[in-house]
Amino acid sequence: MSNKTHPVIHKLQIRKNWKSKWFSDKSLKQNILLDIKIRQLITTILKDKVDDIIIERVETATIINIATTHTLQTTHLIHLLKPHINTHIHINIIKNSPKTYTIHKIAKTLASALSKRQNYKAIIKKIIQQANFKNITGIKIIISGRINAAEIARTEKYTIGNISLIQLTTHTLYKEKTIPTKYGLIGIKIIISLTQ
Repeated sequence: MSNKTHPVIHKLQIRKNWKSKWFSDKSLKQNILLDIKIRQLITTILKDKVDDIIIERVETATIINIATTHTLQTTHLIHLLKPHINTHIHINIIKNSPKTYTIHKIAKTLASALSKRQNYKAIIKKIIQQANFKNITGIKIIISGRINAAEIARTEKYTIGNISLIQLTTHTLYKEKTIPTKYGLIGIKIIISLTQ
């Protein structure tokens, strides 16, 4: 069962919070589709500069919080989002320190190595070594697809420490990324278990 449990959805309102914060009676479907469109637009424009996107809606405005380590200009983003959103748009930039070793940085490093056909195993070993700081109890990396242009697709798993996806009290970070390559798509899943 633990392999089928989603690390984020399973712990919503206990250890995790919603990434879309709003309530709607009649336009639920439209709002969900709009949230997906907003996230796709922002990630297409900013690419690997985005760590996280949290969308909040009030009666007169749509508030978009973007977590990033980069300095971003919001005026261009607002101009591109205006045709899709009827209310006033407000964008907040949440600045992460470039020195912080986040799960998003791990995903970016791995994606870059796999797309360039570099030695990803050495990079994974380096990630696991660098992740040996306080708070972390376990780290799991799953890579699936035609890795390094192999003829047959395979799945490789790298685990260190203890990871519990079922326990509601544990704090888990989760990131998945798809890398388009000349030989097909390669998927990455990263799960980091933190201390309570």
